[in-house]
Amino acid sequence: MIKKSFLILLILAVFVPLSAFGATIKVGETYTFKSGDSIRDNLYIGAGEASSDGDVFGDLLIAAGSITVSGNVFGDATILGGDVSVLEIIQGDLRIVGGDVLVSENVLGDLVVVGGNVRILSDATIGNDLVVLGGRVVIQGDVNGKVRVIGGEVILDSKVSGNVDIKAGEEIVINNNAVISGDLIYSGKSEDVLNVGEGATILGETIFNKGKVTSAWSAKFALLAFFGVFVLIKLLTILVVVVLATIFLKKFSNAVAANAVEHLGKKTLWGFVTLIVIPAATIVFFASVFGIGLGILSTLGYLMLVSLASIYSGVIFGAWMDMLIRKKDKLNVNWKNGLLGVIALMFIIQVPVVGGLAGLFFFLLALGSISTLTYDYLWAKRK
Repeated sequence: MIKKSFLILLILAVFVPLSAFGATIKVGETYTFKSGDSIRDNLYIGAGEASSDGDVFGDLLIAAGSITVSGNVFGDATILGGDVSVLEIIQGDLRIVGGDVLVSENVLGDLVVVGGNVRILSDATIGNDLVVLGGRVVIQGDVNGKVRVIGGEVILDSKVSGNVDIKAGEEIVINNNAVISGDLIYSGKSEDVLNVGEGATILGETIFNKGKVTSAWSAKFALLAFFGVFVLIKLLTILVVVVLATIFLKKFSNAVAANAVEHLGKKTLWGFVTLIVIPAATIVFFASVFGIGLGILSTLGYLMLVSLASIYSGVIFGAWMDMLIRKKDKLNVNWKNGLLGVIALMFIIQVPVVGGLAGLFFFLLALGSISTLTYDYLWAKRK
């Protein structure tokens, strides 16, 4: 039962959601999508060092330490890494979280960047809005929409069709080549934070907001622009997986919930141990040349367990509450109490301190139950 259940859950939790968006997944220590190659699909890459040099006729998502994109992307691109260089055209929106970020080609949609050192070169044109949270921000490429920047030092030397809103802790420089068709709204310690070159043109008003070095609204705007879509996708995916799992894997779901509720303390402790031990073992594997394969398998297994625990924490909560409310002796998982449990736990987690502790408890409980069921199955197969 466990083998069949985990196989189906793997499909539900990973392949079903991704296939809905049409995705090809590549992982490894290093990965290169070669120049001249093309893929008519979404491409998701996870690696220590990654480069996408071919054409992607879909969305591109990369998470890696060092990232280079030198091939065309005909959809949206989402990039999370240390050093990030985007050297070719992005037809959709581009969202980046990184350390050193370089954009040298056109982005036809919005560009949202959270980074330490952000540079947008003169050959790049942003088709819509530009939002940046960074340390040092240099904007030389033209922007056809609005510009919102929060940074330490901000340098603007380009044409902007809309308003420019800059919050800087150190200095704002509007260089000679800058042409702002809208208003320039800036904030800093004083009006002296702004330096405007003699050749710069500002067609709208120049407005100083005293004492507002940072803007909570602008920060939320940038972060929500980046993470909002993923929160929505994650929520919908979890709800779909919960319904499918509780209908098609009823025996397994009942086993996970019953195992958790019958041994609350023990399974919570096992969940805590699992949360610590597997990452520690993975680090040891990756430290050895011969253990890289085991490290990758360990990472994938850990991610699978954590994903399932995130899903089943709500399922356990819903089934347990259903049993208590109905005053039944036997716990029974179904799609209704599973769905309600997930949604209710999501709201409970929002409560400061207490909600977080409750969420952590049920997560560890689910992780402990699933990991011990997996261990028991693997040990039985070994014999």
